[in-house]
Amino acid sequence: MRDSEPVTTNGPDVLPLDELITLLERAQAQIVSLLAEITPADLDRQVAFFGRRSMSIAEWLMFFYFHDTYHTGQTEILRQASGINDKVI
Repeated sequence: MRDSEPVTTNGPDVLPLDELITLLERAQAQIVSLLAEITPADLDRQVAFFGRRSMSIAEWLMFFYFHDTYHTGQTEILRQASGINDKVI
């Protein structure tokens, strides 16, 4: 969440990395399944997320795709800053 305190310890609200990876894999499988079934009419439907202006499903998908890739790029910067120079991404 924006402006929240960093997660620095293992507490009751902190998920283990292997569980986070499992949840990510499950979410990705659901996305693939839904995208295989989506129709052009579905993509044209207007919706508002997070109280923001209404856009089509297609526009929101593009926004979330960009947003995800932006953060993926940030992980490469963090890897480089930590001294790992293997250029995985």
